[in-house]
Amino acid sequence: MGFLTALRQPTIRKLELLGEVDIVVGIPTYMSTDTVRKVIETVCQGLYMHFPEKRSLIFVSNGGSTDDTREVARSLDLSDYGHEKIVAIYRELPGKGSALRSVFEAARFLRAKAIALFDADLRSITPKWIRNILLPIFEVTSYYNRYKYDGTITNGVVYPLTRALFGKRIRQPIGGDFGVSAPLSHHYVRQGVWKTDVARSDIDVWIYKSFNVLWKNILPPVDFTVYKDLYHEENPEKFVIPSETWARTVYHYAKTFYSMPDRRSEVLDTLTPLYNLNVANVYNRPKETNQEQAEAFFEDLAQTFENLKGYFAALWMELKERGDRTETQY
Repeated sequence: MGFLTALRQPTIRKLELLGEVDIVVGIPTYMSTDTVRKVIETVCQGLYMHFPEKRSLIFVSNGGSTDDTREVARSLDLSDYGHEKIVAIYRELPGKGSALRSVFEAARFLRAKAIALFDADLRSITPKWIRNILLPIFEVTSYYNRYKYDGTITNGVVYPLTRALFGKRIRQPIGGDFGVSAPLSHHYVRQGVWKTDVARSDIDVWIYKSFNVLWKNILPPVDFTVYKDLYHEENPEKFVIPSETWARTVYHYAKTFYSMPDRRSEVLDTLTPLYNLNVANVYNRPKETNQEQAEAFFEDLAQTFENLKGYFAALWMELKERGDRTETQY
């Protein structure tokens, strides 16, 4: 049985005492002891520097952490900044979706004009982020650079893949940090997705197995050989994956994932070790570069995905011609 709201009664009573605010900054948290302090303090600085005339609430929505996340968040004194703060445990399905629901509901309760959302594990956040996220709501989408080792999934998979498939250069397509107007947040709250897997969307289960045979059947021989050689490489600094290999890997996994609806979890499990190798690759390739040069590396990677779009289209047409939406051997 679901709840009518993700807000618990103690949280609602605190909101009632606040009245109304201009800005709600939501920070979904779970086991974030090491990073949540910096995120909250940076948000405070950004609000103080760029929106001093606005009444703001920092709403820390926690998923029941068993570490000191809530204690660290509650211990921070924001009186010098003049901001309000609530640290609350949401209810409903565990996951980032439920955390966001509680933020949107709190914002609606307080009649907030703008809502900003920031992940609790950010290490590269600066006060300027707060300005760039919120200013378009008050006065135009945000574009921002992250530290070169942040967002490995975004840089290595999601950005180049969405850019190649849709022809749109959305640099942070799955960024957890964005601004939402009041009407849009109200729209989100009314949607019927909060009791579905959307509410659990950020829960990842990684299980390592022996995937040699599976890789050999999913990947082209030339790319399988690259990973096989890396498996025997003892020096992590030599973990370098050609951009063409990584692009073909993502494309072949997209094809396999689509063709095996009943075994998708297994397919993703086999991708995880390869993804971790690519994280090492991303770390090594721009290792001696500055931020601008690192961004050029990721742009080149995305361009490789675009260059191989025809390759992916051929894979997809082969799949469709076979009518292969049913389970196959791989």
